[in-house]
Amino acid sequence: MRTRLTDFRDRVALVTGASSGIGARLAGDLVARGVRVALVARRAERLEQLAAELGPSRAMAIACDVSSRPAVEGAVARVLDHWGRLDLLVNNAGLARHGLFKDEDPDTFARVTNAALSLAAMIAQIRTGRYRPPDENLHEVRQK
Repeated sequence: MRTRLTDFRDRVALVTGASSGIGARLAGDLVARGVRVALVARRAERLEQLAAELGPSRAMAIACDVSSRPAVEGAVARVLDHWGRLDLLVNNAGLARHGLFKDEDPDTFARVTNAALSLAAMIAQIRTGRYRPPDENLHEVRQK
């Protein structure tokens, strides 16, 4: 039996920027579709509140600064330790400066854009095993 692309039951998602707004709403919608959701953002108290509302068996709160690679590695590791898998990424976190786009400094815009793209790539690398966190106890054995 083939599963449809829209059938997310029993999947695990990591939602960044989940403490409010679009991220919180998307997390709730995913839980309603049967997805277990890791709520990731900097505001721990808001994450804990949302996780309690969504249900502890369906949602977990992870306070994390997604601009920090070690913090993201830790968040992904917690998800994998807790649920044993990670199927979906909702890359909703972002740096923002309130104001008009026409007034935006090009360096700030580049930093915001780079942060969003880097986060998606970082999680993909971590999840697919292309990136290995530095660990003195981790040894790769390669066949010659």
